[in-house]
Order: sequence, then C-alpha cells, then structure tokens
Amino acid sequence: QFNIAAGAGLRYQLNPSFTARLEFVHRILTTDYLDDVSNEKYIDPLLFNTYLSPNRAAIAQQLADRRNELPPSEISTPNDQRGDPKDNDAFFTIQLKISMTLGRQRR
Repeated sequence: QFNIAAGAGLRYQLNPSFTARLEFVHRILTTDYLDDVSNEKYIDPLLFNTYLSPNRAAIAQQLADRRNELPPSEISTPNDQRGDPKDNDAFFTIQLKISMTLGRQRR
C-alpha cells in the first residue's frame, strides 16, 4: 500500500557508546481498507452461531458488539454502515531506540 510518511525525531548521545532516539511517524494511506470496514455492514450476530463453532461464535460476538465502549447515541444495529468510505485511513508510530556502538577505535 502506498503511503505518505511525515515524521520527526530526536537523537541524544548518552555517552560515546550509547545513543537514544525518539521517532514519531504519521502515515497517510491512499486507501480506506486498512481496518477492513470501509463499505462493510454490521453482521447480524445470530449468524455467528450458524457459521462458527460455539467457542469462536462467543468470541466473535464479543468483538462484534462493543456497545458498552460507545456513547449510547452511537450504538449500531445489523446493516448499519461500519466505516466512512469518504475518508482514507491513517496511523502513526512512536519508537524509542537505544543503540550501542561496538568496536569503535579511539584516536
């Protein structure tokens, strides 16, 4: 997937052998399918029992119905739109790196 990356970072020399770096990168994608919900609809939870084993159906129902994490005004029903196909996906990463230089000759 083609993406546009924009970021910044800091580098700090702890001593001659150790360096610490902190990097922040925001990636803007040219697709809306990273999370696989762009044009998808919510499935009827009763169908999980039809197509999955009882153990997997229970897990699927827990993951599909996360209403307790949402405000009451945002509760979904079967066939509601899951995503917004008008907006592409994006994500960011933050990395902390510690590096050690081996075998450096002192002059």
